[in-house]
Amino acid sequence: MLETIRTLIHEKDTCVLATCEGGLPHTSLMAYVASEDAFNFYFLSRMNTRKVRNLRSNPEVSLLIDTRDEHQADLRHKSMALTVTGTYSPPRDRAELLELKKMFVSRHPPLAEFADYGDTTVLKVKARSFLLLVGVEEQHYIDLEQFHKKSS
Repeated sequence: MLETIRTLIHEKDTCVLATCEGGLPHTSLMAYVASEDAFNFYFLSRMNTRKVRNLRSNPEVSLLIDTRDEHQADLRHKSMALTVTGTYSPPRDRAELLELKKMFVSRHPPLAEFADYGDTTVLKVKARSFLLLVGVEEQHYIDLEQFHKKSS
């Protein structure tokens, strides 16, 4: 099932990013780039946004990647929805920030100008778990900490 999840992550390039502050949720539609193993996600954002303020006070996030746009209304029951739980961290330093911006722009060239703004940063999210729903009843859960322990 992990290969199905990786394929979904790499075939798509937008998701909903959910953050929270003070018990209040906030969602943002975001373009993303995923690492080859699909365990790390990268986003561009201006620094003075609600999502960044939320992440600084609570680094726990949830992402939603789905296939609803691939199915007409009468076939929506075949859609897949992947929920990724993870933890935000900022780039370590300016060199990493610039490297991540370059990687991001190579996947999303129309966002090159946005990436060049002086107050644009990269949000890094390390995945902790995946929950893949296929249709309305089929579920597959992967705890990545347990997965890594089994792989070691």
